[in-house]
Amino acid sequence: MSANTHANIDSGAQRTHETVDATANAIHSMANQPARAYDATAESASRTRNAAVDGSYRAQATAQDASYQAQSALNDASYQARSTANDASYQARSTANDLSNKAGNAADHAAARTNQAARDTRETAANAANQTRDAAATAADKTREAANTASAKTSEAIQNAQETSRRLSSAASARVSHLAEVTAHHPLVQQTSQASQRQLNALDRELSKYGFLNEFEARTNVPKTYGVLGLGTTLGGLILLNLFGLAQPITNLVGWALPTYLSCRALESPSQGDDKQWLTYWIIFGLLNLVESAALRVVLYYIPQYFTIKLAFLIWLLYPGANNAQKVYYSLVRPLFQTGRAKASQVASNSSTGYGRTNTLNTPNSANYVNPSTGFSSAGTTNSNTTSDSTGYSSGTNPFVASSAGGASGLQQRDVQQQQTIGVVPVAVVPL
Repeated sequence: MSANTHANIDSGAQRTHETVDATANAIHSMANQPARAYDATAESASRTRNAAVDGSYRAQATAQDASYQAQSALNDASYQARSTANDASYQARSTANDLSNKAGNAADHAAARTNQAARDTRETAANAANQTRDAAATAADKTREAANTASAKTSEAIQNAQETSRRLSSAASARVSHLAEVTAHHPLVQQTSQASQRQLNALDRELSKYGFLNEFEARTNVPKTYGVLGLGTTLGGLILLNLFGLAQPITNLVGWALPTYLSCRALESPSQGDDKQWLTYWIIFGLLNLVESAALRVVLYYIPQYFTIKLAFLIWLLYPGANNAQKVYYSLVRPLFQTGRAKASQVASNSSTGYGRTNTLNTPNSANYVNPSTGFSSAGTTNSNTTSDSTGYSSGTNPFVASSAGGASGLQQRDVQQQQTIGVVPVAVVPL
C-alpha cells in the first residue's frame, strides 16, 4: 500500500469524525428546543449517522482497493526488476565466457609459440654442444699427440742425462777409489792411521779402568772410546755455541721438548713405574729454573759454561733405564723437603698454642712429639677419624705429621728400600 493511499484514508476518517462531532454538537444545542423540533432533529441525526457509517464503509473499501492496486504495482515492479537482473546476469556470464574463451585461445597460441621456441633452442644447444664436443675431442687428440711427443722427447733426454750421469759417476767413483787407494797406501797416511789406532787403544785401556764406562759399553754396544770422544766433541761444540749465545735456547729445548713427549707417553701408558721418573725429573728441572730466574747473572759470573754443564746434567738425568732423576731426588731434594716439612709442622704446632692449647711437640710421651733426630712424629695423630695410607702419612688435619699406622720407622724403612733399589746411599736428615 502506498503512502498517498494511507494519507487519503486518514483524511476521510478525520472529516467523518469532524462531521459526527458537529452533528453531536447540533443535537445538544437543540435539546432545549420543543419536543417537535427534537424529534426532527433526532431524525436528522439518525440520517446523518447512517450517512457517516456509509462514508466509513466506502472509505475502507476505497483503502482496500488502493492497497490491492499498490501491492499489484509492487509485485509487477519486483518481477520486472528480477527479469532485468536475470537478463543482466545472463549477458555478464555470456561476456565472461567469451572473454575466457578468447584468453584460453591466446594462452594456447602463446604456449604453442613458447614450445616451438624451446624446441628451436634445444636444437640449437644440441648443435652447439656437438660442435663443442667435436672441437674438444680434436683439441684433446692434438694435446695427446703433443704430450706423447713431448713425453718421448723428455724420456729420451732423461735417458741421455742418466746415461751421462752414470758415465760421469762411474768415472768419478773410479777416480775417487783410485785416489782413496793411493791415499790409503801413502806412507804418511799409514803412519797417521797407525798412530791414531795406537792412541785409541791406549785411550781404551785407560778408560777400561772406570767401571761405569765399561757398563755403558755393555749396555749400549757402543765403544766407550767413541762415547767419550763424542761427548768431548759435543761439549766442545756446546762451548762454541755458548760463546755465540746459543747454548741457553738449545739447553732449554733439549731439557723441555723430549721430556714433555716422554712424560705424555708415560701418562698414557698403563704402567705407573715410569711416572715417578718423570715427576722427579720435572721437580729437579723446576728447581734449576727457579735458581736461574733468581740469580742467573751470578751463576754465569762464577760458572761461565753453566748452560753446557746444565745440558750434560739434563742428558744424564734423561738417560734411559738409570733412574738418575730419582737418585738426585732421594739424595738431595727429599731430605730438604723432609726437614722443611718437620720445621713447618713445628711452627704450626707452636702457633696453635696461642689459642689456649698446649704445645706437646717437645713432650716425648705426647702423641704429637717430633723427634729432632729424624724430624718426624713417633706416634702420629690420635684423632680417631684420621686414616693413613701405604706411605705412612696422616690424612688428618695436619699433613706434616706422620701417622701411627706408618710412623717414622715405616717411612725410614720405605726410604731405605727405595734408595737400595735405585742405588743411592741414604742421607741423614739434619734439622735446620
